[in-house]
Amino acid sequence: MKKHFKAKKVVRSGETTDLTEGIFESLNAGTKRIYQRQSHIDYETQQLNENAEEFGRQSILWMQMIQDMRSAIQEVTEIQRYGRVIEKDMANISNRLASIERNQEP
Repeated sequence: MKKHFKAKKVVRSGETTDLTEGIFESLNAGTKRIYQRQSHIDYETQQLNENAEEFGRQSILWMQMIQDMRSAIQEVTEIQRYGRVIEKDMANISNRLASIERNQEP
């Protein structure tokens, strides 16, 4: 009878060892998957940060370009305004010269 209990103990001990090994293997596999996912998340986070920094740099360059274009447009507008003023002044001078010439005719 003692042999019977010893045999059952050995079988149960073997089953327990198999069960324990199975649990540890499952935990290790789960831990490995979590670590791999975390590594992937870390990589993606790094890429996102790099892309965000590059976007920030590009945004600053675009804002500078826009400001430069606004300044250039303002300069062109001022030149057009000066051109109109000069054109009016030239027309006035031309009209006065024509008037003076008409008044000086005998």
